[in-house]
Amino acid sequence: MKSLHREILKVSGRVDHKDGDGLNNTSANLRTCTAKQNRMNQHSVIGRSSFKGVHLHRGKWTARIQIDGKRKHLGYFPSEQEAAVAYDIAAKHRFGEFAKLNFNP
Repeated sequence: MKSLHREILKVSGRVDHKDGDGLNNTSANLRTCTAKQNRMNQHSVIGRSSFKGVHLHRGKWTARIQIDGKRKHLGYFPSEQEAAVAYDIAAKHRFGEFAKLNFNP
């Protein structure tokens, strides 16, 4: 039995939900992808921050992004939101439409 999102797109391969909501199976929210592209669109909470790619380190907010299995440090920031913006810029540049952003464009 095929998954509903694969049935909607009429594909047997991997399908990504653009908004990250696995229950939103509208065709506008679905796209084919590779496993790597699907991982780029996952949201995770790192450290004490609710933003992806942001954590508190020795009293400063830091941003980092993982590319091809390696973490890249993006810098230290005075606020959690500024670190989140730095992550978003790097993610958009590296992952394009598959980037899971902290703030909507």
